[in-house]
Amino acid sequence: MRQPVRLPDSGIVMDRSTIERHLMTHATDPYSRQPLALEEVVTETALEQRIRDWRNQQG
Repeated sequence: MRQPVRLPDSGIVMDRSTIERHLMTHATDPYSRQPLALEEVVTETALEQRIRDWRNQQG
C-alpha cells in the first residue's frame, strides 16, 4: 500500500489505485455498495507517512 485512503461510508482503508480501478466500472463503495465518487475518499496522511517511514527502514 502506498497511498491509503478511507472510504467514507464503509470506513475501510485501501490503496488509492485499487479504489480508482474499482470506480472505473462501479460507482459504489465495494464494501457497502453505496454510491461513491473518487472525490469522496479521504487520504490517510498519517498512515501514508507511517508506511513511508517503514519502507525507508527496510532499506
